[in-house]
Parts: sequence; C-alpha cells; structure tokens
Amino acid sequence: LLFCGAQSFTLQTAHTITATPKLAATNHAWQIHSPTNSFPRRPTSVYSKMAEDAKVGSKSKKVVTPEKIAGRKKRLKTVYKLVIAKTGILSAVIYAKCSNPFYTMGFVLAGGVSYILLGAAVNNRLSSDTYKRLNLGLFTYGLFALFAGNFMKFPKIWSAACIITMINSIKGYGYGLKGWELKPTCAKEDFLNGIKSNTKTLLKIPNLNSAGYLAGTITLATLLFTKCREIINAIQSSTDTYMMGESLFRLSIFYILTLIMFTLKDASDRNRLEGTTFIELNAMTSVSFAAWALEGYRNTGFVPLHAGASVFFSILSGFNALSSTLKKKA
Repeated sequence: LLFCGAQSFTLQTAHTITATPKLAATNHAWQIHSPTNSFPRRPTSVYSKMAEDAKVGSKSKKVVTPEKIAGRKKRLKTVYKLVIAKTGILSAVIYAKCSNPFYTMGFVLAGGVSYILLGAAVNNRLSSDTYKRLNLGLFTYGLFALFAGNFMKFPKIWSAACIITMINSIKGYGYGLKGWELKPTCAKEDFLNGIKSNTKTLLKIPNLNSAGYLAGTITLATLLFTKCREIINAIQSSTDTYMMGESLFRLSIFYILTLIMFTLKDASDRNRLEGTTFIELNAMTSVSFAAWALEGYRNTGFVPLHAGASVFFSILSGFNALSSTLKKKA
C-alpha cells in the first residue's frame, strides 16, 4: 500500500508541476535516475557483506597457528643459546688473560641465567614469577653492559650483542606474561603486583635459610646502591670514561647477583630449593662468592666484600645446592 501510495503521489506531483519549466526539468531529471519511480535498492551482495560483518563484529581475532608459536619459541631459544655462547667465550678469554675468576663472574652469571631461561622456554614455564624476574634481570644486565662497553670503546659488535640480549629478554618476559599467543594482558598491573609480592617476601623470615639469603640480598643491595652513588659522583666530576665503564661492569655484577639471592630467598620461603632452577642458582652463587673470597684473600684489585662474608655466603649457597641435589636423587 505504501508503495502504491508513493507512486500515486509521484504521478500527481509530476502532473502539477508541468506548468513550471524549471520544476518540470527537475522532475524529468529525477525520472531519468529512477525510471520506474521506485526507491533504489542496494545489491544483495552489499547486504550479505553487512550481515557478515555484523555477525563477526569485534569478536574477530587473529588466529595464532601452531607454526607461528613454534617459530616464536625457536627464535627465543636461539638467542638464549647465543647469549650462553657469547658469555662462555668471553669468560674463557678473560680468564686466559688474567687467570683471575673474579673478573669473569659477570659473564658467568649472565650465561647461567640465560641457560636457566632456555630450559624454562623449552618446558613452557616462562609464566612463573621466577622466570619473569630473571628475564627482567637479564635485560638490566644487558643495559649496564651496553653502556659499559660504549664507555670502554668496545667494538660495535658488543653493542649489537647487548641490544639483542635485551630485546630477547623483554620478549621472554612478554611471552611469560601473555603466553605464546600474546593474549591481551596489562604489564603495568603485573609489574605493580610483583612489587607488592617482593615487598612481602622481604618482610618475612619463615626459616633459617631465608634469613641467610635475606642477609645476602641486603649486603649486595648495599653494594649496589653504593656503586650507583659512586657512578653518579663520577659523572658529575667528569671521570675518565674507561673507569666509568669498569664501574658499570661491577654494578651489573652486583645487580644480577642481588636478584639471584632474592630469588633464592623467595624459593626458600616456599620450600622450593630442591627445584632444578634453584639448585643451579645456588651453585652459581656459591662459585661467585668463592671467587670474591679468593679476591679478598689475595687483597689485589677490586675487593667488593670482606673475605669472611664471601666465604659464609658461598658455603650457604653451596651447601643448599648439594643438599637439594641429594634430596632430589633420594
């Protein structure tokens, strides 16, 4: 009925305005565009496309194929292996030149952390707070090493290696946070929750091992902040850039070792020291403090900590690594 009414209205209007040439011409033009005097219709394909879009809407997501996930894992693991190889070669070269294990500790710790993260990537365990913390620690170590190498005029390949390490560490943290599919997750919220959780960990001492690791964490953090203040003073006084680089390398050692000690303290609070990751971290820590004790005994070069304190922390970590290994095998 509406359609017939529209046609009748159109015919009457055309008959009425024929006396006015301008209006008649306008009506004639309208009739040329709509010969049947009916409303124009959209093609069926347009409505089909609109219906399909409305059906999918905001629910459409990019599908992450198993092949793409496998590629992400492969690239992440490859860079971890490269970091392990790089730190191993540097440690061997430095030890061959100076015959002092103390100067290789930063590279040994970075390589050891990369080895642990490689195992976590293989076993899909990067989402644990432990491995997210270690990934962020490796990123910070790479950042310190980058600036240290630039101050000491290292070759450009050193800067490239540090940048690759940093990017891979952030990717490792991201995969731990969002999964291999990179699901939408708030990194800021995770970071703030991590700060709250770490603060609570620092404020509780449930067992004797926890007290020992807390003492080590506080001691190393004190060295860390002291070195930071030293670097700030050096910048203000325009100290030689080579010495600045050496200070940054020592700062990186303090930082990553502080992070490891805190991680062991957290594991001790949860009675998880028998895990493979924590056995390996204890072993690395024991070797590092043993090298520090040897440096303090020789009283040559840079002595970061008194020999007695270094021996104590070395024995604590070594004993827990050995006892946890024996318990695991029993």
